[in-house]
Amino acid sequence: MSLNKIFFLRNNGAETHIYSMNLDGSDVIQITENIPVAGFNLEELDFTWKDENNRILYPYFDKLFSISPEGSALQLLHQTTNGNFITEIDWSTDVDKIAVKSNNNSGANKYIEGVSKSPFERLDNLGLERILQWYESLCPNQDVPT
Repeated sequence: MSLNKIFFLRNNGAETHIYSMNLDGSDVIQITENIPVAGFNLEELDFTWKDENNRILYPYFDKLFSISPEGSALQLLHQTTNGNFITEIDWSTDVDKIAVKSNNNSGANKYIEGVSKSPFERLDNLGLERILQWYESLCPNQDVPT
């Protein structure tokens, strides 16, 4: 099922939210309401979605949230245990796992971990090299975040 939508970030006052619109630019809708997209540096923040599962993932500081494309069913999926802020997120091609990149509040201490989709369990007891290999195998057409 294809959503035939464009999702994008837009500032709304002092907060940044996810919006959607039709491919022709009509019907602009704010998706996130109570919990905006937020973190270390807005220029480095990312959100992701896949048509296959009809969910949008986005960061709020050290938390990873999931929301429907209509803005309902907000769910906390994950929280970093080291206090790092989540900056980048990506689904595996089979939409079964999530790769999460985080860093501390100064942009250092970068960390990549995997989160399985069901149940959302941390897969981070892997060495960094193994995590990078895992990420590359899940997202073969994307650069590994550094």
